[in-house]
Amino acid sequence: MSEPVTKKSKTSSSPMKLRKLGFCGADDSVSPRMLGLICQSYPFVEFGVLFRPGQEGQPRYASQKWISELAKVVKLSHQKMQLAAHLCGQRVNDILQNNDESQKFLSKLPSLGFYRVQINATAVNGVDTSNLSNCVDAIAKAILSHPELEFILQKNEETKPLWEGLLGLTSFGNGK
Repeated sequence: MSEPVTKKSKTSSSPMKLRKLGFCGADDSVSPRMLGLICQSYPFVEFGVLFRPGQEGQPRYASQKWISELAKVVKLSHQKMQLAAHLCGQRVNDILQNNDESQKFLSKLPSLGFYRVQINATAVNGVDTSNLSNCVDAIAKAILSHPELEFILQKNEETKPLWEGLLGLTSFGNGK
């Protein structure tokens, strides 16, 4: 993992630390080798790849073939290239339902070079958000079942039932 970039802020006398800079929406329109070149010069850059069944190969959503090529570039970088899987649509619904498909998908991500997973549990991302408060245990199970992955959850009003529920669980060390 790369060291954080430290710059002096123009609005504050204390230094600002940048651990990662995310470029989301990497897709078939750019060569995975070009992304590899970017990460050589800027090792703090993380490329976010959107995963949404039915959208693969469309703008902002990479095809399986492209992801396979990207995985080869990650291996050539000796795992220095940083990737985040941004899950949308049915990928998130599968996690919220705690089904086998979600466990299989999460298990294969490290072999493709993904060690961070963002769960985009919002309606605009094609997710059924009608009952998120009852999905906390399913999200917790996914997180606890995959210690090799770092999970990211958007914190907003729509996802509040999930993040508040996770913060309240004792198994995460922050609970009551």
